[in-house]
Amino acid sequence: MSSNTKARAAFAAPSPHKSPRRNEPERLLFTRKQTAYALGGVSMRIIKELEQSGELDQVRLTKKPTAQVFHRAAQVRALAEAEEARDDR
Repeated sequence: MSSNTKARAAFAAPSPHKSPRRNEPERLLFTRKQTAYALGGVSMRIIKELEQSGELDQVRLTKKPTAQVFHRAAQVRALAEAEEARDDR
């Protein structure tokens, strides 16, 4: 494994498809970075376009406009599965 690959692996978002560890609750929300990873490594621009089009709901844990944006895990998984089904055709 090259040092560049190791560096990328160290900073990669955790896979949203991994099964939860023992006694760890299933993840309900993904960050934008985790969402991008789950959707095949798409860019932040694509994530923001999906938000603007209404395909991804923006979830903020506070009412501040600068609060971090999350996405519902079920919605992200559904988009990923729909993309896989489209690719299988």
